[in-house]
Amino acid sequence: MRFGFNEGLPGKAWAAGHPIILKKFENSYFKRTEAAKAVGLTCGVAVPVFAGDRLTAVVVFFCGDDEAHIGAIELWHNDPATSYEMSLVDGYYGTADMFEFNSRYTKFPRASGSRGASGNRAGR
Repeated sequence: MRFGFNEGLPGKAWAAGHPIILKKFENSYFKRTEAAKAVGLTCGVAVPVFAGDRLTAVVVFFCGDDEAHIGAIELWHNDPATSYEMSLVDGYYGTADMFEFNSRYTKFPRASGSRGASGNRAGR
């Protein structure tokens, strides 16, 4: 399968130029809903990889959730023009409601917490 610019989840991330979390496949632009549903996948995250202005790849992660398995995926960002803190852009939590609640109300100053420390090294 191939995805053009702004087509399907990989194409949408390419067009947007930043990661995208698609929290549900039904009634969306996702192209493989039935196949994903058949194996228990319920969410996708597409991360474009650029070399300068040239797209080199789009990495897509898939998640599933059910009563026996809990998982989450999060996207964090810092806009230095508005804040010194890193905050949650979006996330998918399946049935991990309390974890989602905590993430949505948490911010990390530079070089604190696991996300802040990682962001600090990447910024050097």
